[in-house]
Amino acid sequence: MHRPRLNTIQAGLLLLQRHRNPLFTDNSWMWSFTSSLMGLGQHLGLHLDCSHWDIPEWEKGLRKRLAWALFIQDTFSALVLGRPCMISETSDWIVKPLETTDFSEGAGDEESGEEVGSVSIENGKLLFMELVNLSRIASRMLRELYSVKSLAEVLEPQEVLTIAKSLGTDLAQLLRNLPEELGLENIQPGKLCMNGFLHLALHATTAALHRRLLWSIQQSKSKVDPQFVQFIRGMLRTRARTLVQFISHLRPEHMESFWFFAAGGCATILGGFLGLLRTTSVSMEESEDLQNLMKEFEWQLRMKAKMSDWVSYTHTRLRVLGWDDWKNSKISFPELHSERVNLTNTANIDPSVEINENVAFSPLSIQQFSATSIDLDNIMSWTFSNSTGPSYDLMPP
Repeated sequence: MHRPRLNTIQAGLLLLQRHRNPLFTDNSWMWSFTSSLMGLGQHLGLHLDCSHWDIPEWEKGLRKRLAWALFIQDTFSALVLGRPCMISETSDWIVKPLETTDFSEGAGDEESGEEVGSVSIENGKLLFMELVNLSRIASRMLRELYSVKSLAEVLEPQEVLTIAKSLGTDLAQLLRNLPEELGLENIQPGKLCMNGFLHLALHATTAALHRRLLWSIQQSKSKVDPQFVQFIRGMLRTRARTLVQFISHLRPEHMESFWFFAAGGCATILGGFLGLLRTTSVSMEESEDLQNLMKEFEWQLRMKAKMSDWVSYTHTRLRVLGWDDWKNSKISFPELHSERVNLTNTANIDPSVEINENVAFSPLSIQQFSATSIDLDNIMSWTFSNSTGPSYDLMPP
């Protein structure tokens, strides 16, 4: 630590991937050690553009990889621990985006096809680069919607939607542009699939974005349009069903692969999102539907608990935070709006995301999983009746 080198950063990042005890609050150690790594990284110039430095090409690639690894660590540590990001991409970060040439390994380094349980090096490169892209979006979300200043000043739903619009667009674009090799269903015989964490992190980032909107609706000091609330909650219930379906479709090839340190925290965000939706239910039907989703989510965690440590961490952590109360508590429902709901603003919604209120709950693990089920398009679109500006499309097509 007193005479840091690049391998000091490598060792520190590896140490931070260790499994965490859900019953032991080690947030202070994890955050302080992450801060120390950030300081060492700045001391070594990892936040600078080394493209024109007089150093070997392999070191340039290593520096860029370590820089973005620190960025990922900083962003997802902040997300799962509820801290502000330490790296400011807008002012103190000029590292160039990663390219495939920045990685020292190539296709020739792939293990033999007969090696059981191996992973693809080429897919690993793509995965890391997409994690960087997701981290940049998540970092901006934390800065604009979860910073101390934004939590104090950005309070009303319309204000949140204004900021969230571009974030939602970027998330949808990232999902649409994912290489085929990073699809959740891209499983090769005898190979482990590392794509699970990328999709988990994507769902967690989306859930955090929607959670902020739900907070603003619940805490708004002005009267919120009941039609707007009904529309948003319907879309969030669709999102909740997608989250549970994602967990149910994780296969052993995913579970036995490497999961980044934030996997348990990201899954806890998903469970917290389900609990928040259920405890703020506005009708008995909605409450029962969300309760069933929570039961299915918990069942999937129990079924997969021995497959990976992050699953048991999530299950235990949620129980400690109050999962049973969120799932079983009796909800006092607000009075329903007496006027007939005008569906004009929802006329252009894709029918595929509508919720059929007459369909009984069925375990999502036996339902077919398709790429469209995790599409972030059409999650939210609404025109405020008192607004003269354009509609707010959080996830436009």
